[in-house]
Amino acid sequence: MALAAPHRTMSYCCPLPHADLRYPPSSISLHPQQHVGTGTNVTIRCWNKDYGATFLLHKDGSSDPIKHQNSSGGGTATFTLFGREHAGTYRCRYQVPKPLKTSEKSDPVELVVTGEDMETAVAVCSHRTLSPMWLNPTSCASPNPADGNI
Repeated sequence: MALAAPHRTMSYCCPLPHADLRYPPSSISLHPQQHVGTGTNVTIRCWNKDYGATFLLHKDGSSDPIKHQNSSGGGTATFTLFGREHAGTYRCRYQVPKPLKTSEKSDPVELVVTGEDMETAVAVCSHRTLSPMWLNPTSCASPNPADGNI
């Protein structure tokens, strides 16, 4: 006589270890919102309610935060970037000190460095890629029609 295995129910209650849903993801933005010249600083701003938190800046492809900063009152932190090596997708999250809790990551913003054959320009656009200046300076689209992001 074979014994039946007991019925087990799996529960998926928690999205990430240490993430606390009482602390919503922070907001994130890039400044300036349009094209800037080579060497011009790009600022990533993260904000939320003032929890007295430390903000963590994550770059996709890196397992650890690349920068961190205590909020400067009012629940805001700013991170300044410049140069080709800073191209990539960024997200913010924050940690509150007592008890130690971490928020979910924010929505992504993308920093794109374009212009191989001309003076390099830095293009920024939330959630998508800006086209090179010589195509359309106000468009948030891919410079390559073949990749389907136009």
